[in-house]
Amino acid sequence: MSVNSITATMNGTTYVLELGADGKYYATIPAPQPADNDLIQYRSYPVTINAEDMAGNISVKDREDSGDILQIIVKKSVAINIKHWEPPDRFNASDYNRIKYNICYLKQIADIIFESVEFVGMGADKTWEEDPAPEDFRRFERNLNYISMAAGLPEEDFLEHGGNAPFLNYEELNKIEEKCRQLFDWLYGTVMARRRLPFALGKRGNL
Repeated sequence: MSVNSITATMNGTTYVLELGADGKYYATIPAPQPADNDLIQYRSYPVTINAEDMAGNISVKDREDSGDILQIIVKKSVAINIKHWEPPDRFNASDYNRIKYNICYLKQIADIIFESVEFVGMGADKTWEEDPAPEDFRRFERNLNYISMAAGLPEEDFLEHGGNAPFLNYEELNKIEEKCRQLFDWLYGTVMARRRLPFALGKRGNL
């Protein structure tokens, strides 16, 4: 019997499939966007297919019927963007905004573990016309050390900034970048270990 319509439902949204020239049905389904603090790298979203024929009969298929075929796997990038500084690299607004984003992301992960970590605001993103001031870097470093303190990790001995010089030297920039990397590795590893723990303990059945 001829098909009247086919729809696909995923994550609460229904999409109408269109008949292609090859006789198959197609739909463009946007990938779901996990929350920023969702640290699961791969998530699967089941898809339910509803097919209706001209007589009004409806056939429904989902993942239980087809195994792993009727699902969409979404990979989320769980990482921070780190740079190693060396001559003749030039620091600009995009570098400032990248480091700020890294630190904000570390704060989000830390809040998952510790509920609330002391933090100072770092203001709006910089534009190409703006040079970061020494106080901007002090905020970076204070926040990195606040997160380190919450995690019980050693605080970093950052350079004391003074005057009106807008940029740090390469050594100090790399110290900030490396501290971000170290904190991310520790925080992300801690979150993942906590999520695996109940399953690992459950294997023996006597723990």
